[in-house]
Amino acid sequence: MKPIKFNQLLISLITVVFIILIAYFFTQVHLLEQHAVDGGLVLSKKIIYPDNFPPLKDYYFGAWTSIHQIAALLFKLDWSVLSVSKFFIFIIAIFYLLGTMYVLQSFTKSTVIALFISIIILIFQKNFGDTDYPTLFFTPHTFGALSLALTTCIFGLVFLGNLFWVGFLSILLISVHPINGIWTSSVIFTSIIFVKLILKEKLNLGTWFYGIGLGTLITAVSFYFYYSQSYYSSSLVDTEALNNYFKYWEGHRTMTKEYHLEYFLKTLLLFILGVFSLLKLQFLKKSIRMGILTVLISILSSSIIYFVYKIFHNNMDFPFWFIQIMPTRFTIMHSVIGWPIILGIVFVLIKEYGKERKSFQYLAPITIIFIASLYTIQHNKTLFSIKNSYIKNVNYQKTLFKKNHFWETIKSAEFKGYILTSGSSSTITFRKSLKPILLNPGSIDGVPYFPKTAARLAVIIEEIYGISFSDPPLELRNRAAINDDFIKLSFEKYSKEKWQYLSDKFTIDAIVIPVNWNISLVPLAKNDKFAFYVI
Repeated sequence: MKPIKFNQLLISLITVVFIILIAYFFTQVHLLEQHAVDGGLVLSKKIIYPDNFPPLKDYYFGAWTSIHQIAALLFKLDWSVLSVSKFFIFIIAIFYLLGTMYVLQSFTKSTVIALFISIIILIFQKNFGDTDYPTLFFTPHTFGALSLALTTCIFGLVFLGNLFWVGFLSILLISVHPINGIWTSSVIFTSIIFVKLILKEKLNLGTWFYGIGLGTLITAVSFYFYYSQSYYSSSLVDTEALNNYFKYWEGHRTMTKEYHLEYFLKTLLLFILGVFSLLKLQFLKKSIRMGILTVLISILSSSIIYFVYKIFHNNMDFPFWFIQIMPTRFTIMHSVIGWPIILGIVFVLIKEYGKERKSFQYLAPITIIFIASLYTIQHNKTLFSIKNSYIKNVNYQKTLFKKNHFWETIKSAEFKGYILTSGSSSTITFRKSLKPILLNPGSIDGVPYFPKTAARLAVIIEEIYGISFSDPPLELRNRAAINDDFIKLSFEKYSKEKWQYLSDKFTIDAIVIPVNWNISLVPLAKNDKFAFYVI
């Protein structure tokens, strides 16, 4: 017995090491600086905002998410922006890999097959697609990607029957992304109640409660640190500015007429196979049946919300909080886990069919491996793209050790005000100079969560960027961003006196914009992309 236990331990250890290496590989391939670093830089006081006027300060201090807190902790440990970004990409890859692998492992009972197909899913970022909200794998948008990866892993753990980690991660997800965390926790709770009270099946709820307890403890600590910052915006909600924002600027919650039929056809296939499995495949393990039920509850509830909101949004007065949470987002929660479930059901159907036929005993694994391999061959260009990205990113990291004169000049400049930027220069200036920017024109989507910022945003857009907040050009409407072409038109019209006036009124000490813009100031430094001006 001892050698067997040792072999099992060795296999488990090898599997864990292999998963870590695979996740690290994807981190090197998808080397994207994460939005999470911005809040971390502010919370860790690497970047200090001198007053409460910029909406960005509300976004960073007013948003409760452990993602910002973790990033801040890593910055306090002197990690670089790229290292912190790699950490989050690694975590996202781990959760996606484990979630899809757990589903396939529960059906196939083979770690090798499950891991093989999960790697392919990650390579091709295979999912059902997008609805009003995109399915995010490897992207700069940390919050959407990490919360969906966590949800995928939680669903996978339900299939595996590990209720401790289901309870722990579902509550922990609330600290990562409160909206998605509450949704996922509610789905899990509904599923457990249904299994326990309606189906009268036995569940080891003790381990689930232990997981919830530990998750609640960590989430409470996260909320305590958030609350202890005691940041409250001094401005009031300007109803007119808020209405103008939603009418002319809001990009995520603008209702489109598209119903994403392709996505829902795939969802319908998953739903039918799931119902069939629960009714006809009585030999499935209890944990698999509960996993299917959980996903079906998520599909049914999110689809009802999606279609009710889509159909009646013009005729019903939905409460503001309901619009804030982007209710159609919940339809993507099964986007990544969908194909592994379908492949798992196909696997058990083939296995059941060949159970009494000795020559067909390997038909199920061969079929699943063949499907995955065929898809890989058909999309082989992606493999070459990944190889090129890996080599490119490795070389890019080597260049980071060299000092960049342009950004060092801005970083060492002594001023206590803000840097004014364009959409293209905002993010890189913020992260390279470690100086506060007044606004990121490329991303002005925080107002729905922080309505008090609408009035201040209107002032900045109208007085500094020279664009009407209540009547913007058609090209800018509902984009949640300002195109650099429009900023260029305004900035190139301003005289030196105008720049001095803006500097005095809004505490703007410097400007970083594309180098080919011709404004009435003399640059202090230039590189091949941007110019740095001191007012």
